[in-house]
Amino acid sequence: MKKAGSVLIIVVFVFSKLGFTTMTKEKLLESAPQLKKSLESAREEVSIEALNEMDSFYEVVLKVRGEKKILYLTKDFKYMILGSLIDRDNKNITKERLKELNKIDISTLPLKDALVYKNGNGTKKIVVFVDPFCPHCKNLINYLKQQKDFTLYMFIFPLSQKSEEAGIKILCSPNPLDAYLNPENLKETCEEGEKKLFFHSLFARSLYLKGAPFVILENGSNFYGFNKDLLDKFFTQ
Repeated sequence: MKKAGSVLIIVVFVFSKLGFTTMTKEKLLESAPQLKKSLESAREEVSIEALNEMDSFYEVVLKVRGEKKILYLTKDFKYMILGSLIDRDNKNITKERLKELNKIDISTLPLKDALVYKNGNGTKKIVVFVDPFCPHCKNLINYLKQQKDFTLYMFIFPLSQKSEEAGIKILCSPNPLDAYLNPENLKETCEEGEKKLFFHSLFARSLYLKGAPFVILENGSNFYGFNKDLLDKFFTQ
Protein backbone atom coordinates (compact mmCIF):
# COMPACT_ATOMS: atom_id res chain seq x y z
CA MET A 1 0.00 0.00 0.00
CA LYS A 2 1.37 3.42 -0.87
CA LYS A 3 2.35 5.55 2.07
CA ALA A 4 0.73 8.91 2.58
CA GLY A 5 3.01 11.87 2.00
CA SER A 6 2.37 13.22 5.48
CA VAL A 7 0.69 12.02 8.63
CA LEU A 8 -2.89 13.14 8.95
CA ILE A 9 -3.96 13.93 12.50
CA ILE A 10 -7.68 13.69 13.21
CA VAL A 11 -8.92 15.11 16.48
CA VAL A 12 -11.79 13.10 17.94
CA PHE A 13 -13.86 14.93 20.52
CA VAL A 14 -15.48 11.77 21.84
CA PHE A 15 -13.78 8.91 23.62
CA SER A 16 -13.45 6.21 20.99
CA LYS A 17 -14.26 2.64 21.99
CA LEU A 18 -14.08 -0.49 19.92
CA GLY A 19 -17.20 -2.55 19.53
CA PHE A 20 -18.73 -5.44 17.67
CA THR A 21 -19.83 -4.89 14.08
CA THR A 22 -21.88 -7.06 11.76
CA MET A 23 -20.12 -5.55 8.76
CA THR A 24 -18.37 -8.25 6.72
CA LYS A 25 -15.18 -7.78 4.70
CA GLU A 26 -17.13 -8.32 1.50
CA LYS A 27 -19.74 -5.70 2.39
CA LEU A 28 -17.00 -3.34 3.52
CA LEU A 29 -15.21 -3.50 0.16
CA GLU A 30 -18.50 -3.09 -1.67
CA SER A 31 -19.39 -0.02 0.40
CA ALA A 32 -15.91 1.55 0.29
CA PRO A 33 -14.64 1.41 -3.32
CA GLN A 34 -11.72 3.70 -2.43
CA LEU A 35 -10.44 1.05 0.00
CA LYS A 36 -10.93 -1.76 -2.52
CA LYS A 37 -9.03 0.21 -5.15
CA SER A 38 -6.16 0.92 -2.73
CA LEU A 39 -5.84 -2.76 -1.79
CA GLU A 40 -5.93 -3.90 -5.42
CA SER A 41 -3.26 -1.39 -6.45
CA ALA A 42 -0.93 -2.13 -3.51
CA ARG A 43 2.57 -3.20 -4.54
CA GLU A 44 2.64 -5.94 -1.91
CA GLU A 45 0.09 -8.29 -0.45
CA VAL A 46 -2.26 -6.59 1.99
CA SER A 47 -5.01 -8.40 3.86
CA ILE A 48 -7.87 -7.18 6.03
CA GLU A 49 -7.35 -8.80 9.43
CA ALA A 50 -10.19 -7.24 11.42
CA LEU A 51 -12.97 -4.69 11.27
CA ASN A 52 -14.09 -2.92 14.43
CA GLU A 53 -16.76 -0.32 15.07
CA MET A 54 -15.84 2.91 16.84
CA ASP A 55 -17.95 5.90 17.86
CA SER A 56 -17.78 7.63 14.50
CA PHE A 57 -15.65 5.32 12.38
CA TYR A 58 -14.85 1.81 11.36
CA GLU A 59 -11.36 0.72 12.35
CA VAL A 60 -9.88 -1.44 9.58
CA VAL A 61 -6.90 -3.55 10.66
CA LEU A 62 -4.60 -4.44 7.77
CA LYS A 63 -1.66 -6.82 7.66
CA VAL A 64 1.28 -5.75 5.49
CA ARG A 65 4.43 -7.93 5.44
CA GLY A 66 3.67 -9.34 8.86
CA GLU A 67 2.92 -5.96 10.46
CA LYS A 68 -0.51 -4.71 11.53
CA LYS A 69 -1.56 -1.27 10.32
CA ILE A 70 -4.75 0.73 10.80
CA LEU A 71 -6.90 2.95 8.65
CA TYR A 72 -10.31 4.43 9.38
CA LEU A 73 -13.51 4.79 7.40
CA THR A 74 -16.33 7.14 8.26
CA LYS A 75 -19.58 5.27 8.78
CA ASP A 76 -21.10 6.77 5.66
CA PHE A 77 -18.01 5.41 3.78
CA LYS A 78 -17.44 8.83 2.28
CA TYR A 79 -13.95 9.28 3.72
CA MET A 80 -10.97 6.98 4.25
CA ILE A 81 -8.57 8.32 6.85
CA LEU A 82 -4.85 7.49 7.08
CA GLY A 83 -3.06 8.71 10.19
CA SER A 84 -3.59 8.94 13.93
CA LEU A 85 -6.77 9.41 15.92
CA ILE A 86 -6.30 11.68 18.92
CA ASP A 87 -9.01 11.85 21.58
CA ARG A 88 -10.00 14.93 23.60
CA ASP A 89 -7.55 13.97 26.35
CA ASN A 90 -4.74 14.13 23.75
CA LYS A 91 -4.28 10.36 23.82
CA ASN A 92 -3.05 8.84 20.57
CA ILE A 93 -5.55 6.02 20.16
CA THR A 94 -3.94 4.69 17.00
CA LYS A 95 -0.47 4.44 18.51
CA GLU A 96 -1.73 2.50 21.53
CA ARG A 97 -3.82 0.16 19.37
CA LEU A 98 -0.87 -0.61 17.09
CA LYS A 99 1.29 -1.49 20.07
CA GLU A 100 -1.34 -3.96 21.19
CA LEU A 101 -2.04 -5.37 17.73
CA ASN A 102 1.64 -5.94 16.96
CA LYS A 103 2.53 -7.75 20.16
CA ILE A 104 4.35 -11.05 19.67
CA ASP A 105 3.52 -14.01 21.91
CA ILE A 106 6.96 -15.36 22.84
CA SER A 107 5.45 -18.71 23.79
CA THR A 108 4.89 -19.28 20.06
CA LEU A 109 8.55 -18.65 19.16
CA PRO A 110 11.14 -21.43 18.66
CA LEU A 111 13.10 -20.46 21.76
CA LYS A 112 14.74 -23.90 21.98
CA ASP A 113 16.79 -22.92 18.90
CA ALA A 114 18.04 -19.64 20.40
CA LEU A 115 21.30 -18.99 22.21
CA VAL A 116 20.23 -18.92 25.86
CA TYR A 117 21.84 -16.93 28.64
CA LYS A 118 20.37 -17.15 32.13
CA ASN A 119 21.14 -14.90 35.08
CA GLY A 120 19.76 -15.58 38.56
CA ASN A 121 16.44 -17.39 38.51
CA GLY A 122 15.83 -16.31 34.93
CA THR A 123 12.37 -14.99 35.79
CA LYS A 124 12.08 -12.21 33.21
CA LYS A 125 12.31 -13.33 29.60
CA ILE A 126 13.60 -11.31 26.68
CA VAL A 127 14.22 -12.25 23.04
CA VAL A 128 16.70 -10.35 20.87
CA PHE A 129 17.85 -10.48 17.25
CA VAL A 130 21.37 -9.18 16.76
CA ASP A 131 23.99 -8.75 14.04
CA PRO A 132 27.60 -9.68 14.92
CA PHE A 133 28.99 -6.26 13.91
CA CYS A 134 26.12 -4.01 14.99
CA PRO A 135 27.31 -1.44 17.63
CA HIS A 136 23.83 -0.92 19.08
CA CYS A 137 23.43 -4.69 19.36
CA LYS A 138 26.67 -4.91 21.34
CA ASN A 139 25.53 -2.12 23.64
CA LEU A 140 22.26 -3.98 24.17
CA ILE A 141 23.95 -7.28 25.07
CA ASN A 142 26.44 -5.59 27.41
CA TYR A 143 23.53 -3.83 29.10
CA LEU A 144 21.62 -7.11 29.49
CA LYS A 145 24.62 -8.86 31.04
CA GLN A 146 24.48 -6.33 33.89
CA GLN A 147 20.86 -7.12 34.75
CA LYS A 148 19.65 -9.67 37.30
CA ASP A 149 17.18 -12.52 37.27
CA PHE A 150 16.40 -12.88 33.55
CA THR A 151 16.66 -15.29 30.64
CA LEU A 152 17.97 -14.01 27.33
CA TYR A 153 17.09 -15.77 24.08
CA MET A 154 19.41 -14.52 21.34
CA PHE A 155 19.10 -15.10 17.59
CA ILE A 156 21.86 -14.15 15.17
CA PHE A 157 20.45 -12.05 12.33
CA PRO A 158 23.32 -11.29 9.91
CA LEU A 159 22.87 -8.16 7.81
CA SER A 160 25.95 -8.68 5.61
CA GLN A 161 28.20 -11.42 4.22
CA LYS A 162 30.84 -10.57 6.82
CA SER A 163 28.25 -10.90 9.58
CA GLU A 164 27.05 -14.20 8.15
CA GLU A 165 30.58 -15.65 8.30
CA ALA A 166 31.03 -14.39 11.87
CA GLY A 167 27.60 -15.71 12.83
CA ILE A 168 28.56 -19.25 11.88
CA LYS A 169 31.72 -19.04 14.00
CA ILE A 170 29.72 -17.65 16.95
CA LEU A 171 27.26 -20.52 16.76
CA CYS A 172 30.16 -23.00 16.64
CA SER A 173 31.76 -21.52 19.75
CA PRO A 174 31.49 -23.27 23.14
CA ASN A 175 30.77 -19.82 24.68
CA PRO A 176 28.61 -18.10 22.03
CA LEU A 177 27.67 -15.05 24.10
CA ASP A 178 31.31 -14.16 24.75
CA ALA A 179 32.10 -15.04 21.14
CA TYR A 180 29.37 -12.67 19.98
CA LEU A 181 30.92 -9.78 21.90
CA ASN A 182 34.35 -10.53 20.35
CA PRO A 183 33.77 -12.04 16.89
CA GLU A 184 36.91 -10.65 15.22
CA ASN A 185 39.27 -13.38 16.44
CA LEU A 186 37.01 -16.39 15.87
CA LYS A 187 38.35 -18.99 13.44
CA GLU A 188 36.41 -22.22 13.89
CA THR A 189 33.48 -23.01 11.63
CA CYS A 190 31.28 -26.10 11.64
CA GLU A 191 28.39 -27.62 9.74
CA GLU A 192 26.13 -27.37 12.78
CA GLY A 193 26.82 -23.63 12.98
CA GLU A 194 25.83 -23.21 9.33
CA LYS A 195 22.56 -25.04 9.96
CA LYS A 196 21.79 -22.97 13.05
CA LEU A 197 22.52 -19.67 11.31
CA PHE A 198 20.33 -20.66 8.38
CA PHE A 199 17.45 -21.26 10.79
CA HIS A 200 18.09 -18.04 12.74
CA SER A 201 18.08 -16.03 9.51
CA LEU A 202 15.00 -17.81 8.19
CA PHE A 203 13.16 -17.15 11.43
CA ALA A 204 14.09 -13.45 11.37
CA ARG A 205 12.85 -13.15 7.78
CA SER A 206 9.58 -14.88 8.73
CA LEU A 207 8.99 -11.98 11.14
CA TYR A 208 9.80 -9.50 8.33
CA LEU A 209 12.50 -7.88 10.44
CA LYS A 210 13.95 -4.73 8.92
CA GLY A 211 17.14 -4.51 10.97
CA ALA A 212 18.86 -5.14 14.27
CA PRO A 213 18.70 -5.10 17.18
CA PHE A 214 15.11 -6.18 17.47
CA VAL A 215 13.78 -6.81 20.98
CA ILE A 216 10.72 -8.76 22.14
CA LEU A 217 9.78 -8.49 25.81
CA GLU A 218 7.90 -11.25 27.63
CA ASN A 219 4.65 -9.23 27.54
CA GLY A 220 4.79 -9.26 23.75
CA SER A 221 5.77 -5.63 23.22
CA ASN A 222 8.65 -5.17 20.79
CA PHE A 223 10.88 -2.52 19.30
CA TYR A 224 13.98 -1.86 17.22
CA GLY A 225 17.20 -0.48 18.67
CA PHE A 226 18.74 -0.24 22.11
CA ASN A 227 15.99 1.62 24.00
CA LYS A 228 17.46 1.92 27.48
CA ASP A 229 14.43 3.70 28.94
CA LEU A 230 12.04 0.92 27.93
CA LEU A 231 14.47 -1.75 29.12
CA ASP A 232 15.03 -0.02 32.48
CA LYS A 233 11.26 0.06 32.96
CA PHE A 234 10.99 -3.62 32.01
CA PHE A 235 13.64 -4.71 34.50
CA THR A 236 12.36 -2.56 37.37
CA GLN A 237 8.69 -3.56 37.10
